[in-house]
Amino acid sequence: MSALLLVSAGCAAAAVALLVPDPPGVVLDRRLHRHGGRLVVPHGKSGLPPALGAWIRRLGLERPTRRTERRQRAAVLEAVEVLAAELRSGRSSDQALRSASGVLGALVPVAAVSRMGGDVPSALRAVRVPGTESLSRLAVAWAVAGGSGSGLAGALDRIAHGLRAEERLRQEVATALAAPRATARMLACLPLLGLGLGASTGANPFGFLFGTPIGLGCLVVGSTLAGLGLLWVERLARRAEEGP
Repeated sequence: MSALLLVSAGCAAAAVALLVPDPPGVVLDRRLHRHGGRLVVPHGKSGLPPALGAWIRRLGLERPTRRTERRQRAAVLEAVEVLAAELRSGRSSDQALRSASGVLGALVPVAAVSRMGGDVPSALRAVRVPGTESLSRLAVAWAVAGGSGSGLAGALDRIAHGLRAEERLRQEVATALAAPRATARMLACLPLLGLGLGASTGANPFGFLFGTPIGLGCLVVGSTLAGLGLLWVERLARRAEEGP
């Protein structure tokens, strides 16, 4: 019986986590700590049982938040535009990277490598901050153009144009997915409304759910299906947002 209650509580927690814009939300964020832009469940430190922490990670809650990724992508685009403008004005690659690092903090070590005469393309590929994956394109352009001149500035302009087009496409996909997500969340909340309506008519649904074996079984099955349904919709939406 306790195992059934644990499964029910876990599924309900997953459903609540998926209802908020940036899972796992405020409650789990107090139990977890941020590390490198990811939500990490540290074994033995979070206060959560190791099995529950592993289950949360398997549900996909340990991931960069969408809001953080959007901010990083916007910063990458601005940094590329700053680099192009600086190079076009005749500034050196070291100066251009230093200016761009003020916009995108992930470029600070890259600027340091450039000042020391190191391999800038390799340093760009080594950046592992979520949302900065497009820096690999900058690394290719840098390696081909030699890190300076109008040739690199033109390549950076084309990269910026491509990044803007991709961001517009992401926004269109997110807008198209907003309705299915809202529908799934509304359907997950409808049973709560039904419980409230039942209680208002004197049917005592809570006594049935928590006071009888059949009711407890219904509660476990219903919570499991609701949590899995929300998880399924979110996974499909994330796959559509990530593209092929």
